[in-house]
Amino acid sequence: LSNPAVRNNRLDILVDLDPRLQYEGLIRLAVSEWNGWADNVTVATTTDRSRADVTIQARCVRRTPDMGWYRASERLILYNSCLMDHPGGKFGSQGRIDPTPASRKARTVIHEIGHALGLDHTDSN
Repeated sequence: LSNPAVRNNRLDILVDLDPRLQYEGLIRLAVSEWNGWADNVTVATTTDRSRADVTIQARCVRRTPDMGWYRASERLILYNSCLMDHPGGKFGSQGRIDPTPASRKARTVIHEIGHALGLDHTDSN
């Protein structure tokens, strides 16, 4: 794996989110999916900050349509709580938020963990 934060083929994720956000199920699903797909890496959550390779946090950022992103320099996965925590998920006309299905939220979690593991976007051509 190309991310130096991944030690001994293990990525420990500190979930630094308000429990009221109810991301636990999504994060459990994403961790389970990665552990089912990747033979050479283990993804786990931790409550121990000293063991964490990456931290997940939520912030409301209205100026972007992105559901989440990974900041390698900070070893931080961010979720756009403006989109993820609403019954909707994308900014529609007149500033309203259109519905986001749970499956898209789960894919976002899985996608950002991939970046934390060192994976980049593939060329779609």
